[in-house]
Amino acid sequence: MTHVHILIIIFIILIVCVVVFNVIRIMKKSKNHHFTCPKCGNIFKADFKHFFFTAHFFGGACEEKCPKCGTRHMMKAIPDSAKEL
Repeated sequence: MTHVHILIIIFIILIVCVVVFNVIRIMKKSKNHHFTCPKCGNIFKADFKHFFFTAHFFGGACEEKCPKCGTRHMMKAIPDSAKEL
């Protein structure tokens, strides 16, 4: 094996590790975080599939659709330990 082949294998392993790490991180976040709709105040959780495929922005905000009022807003995921009930 040449050095190029070894570098390609290392690069592929790194990419796989990054993808696996992000899937695990998003799985944990979808289970342990909730969103509060700024329009109606509804507190809800996003399922893993929706949370994984939605657009995420710097600062932890992502665009979510409220299941109660149906509007889309930029919302920040809030840890369940800080739930405002």
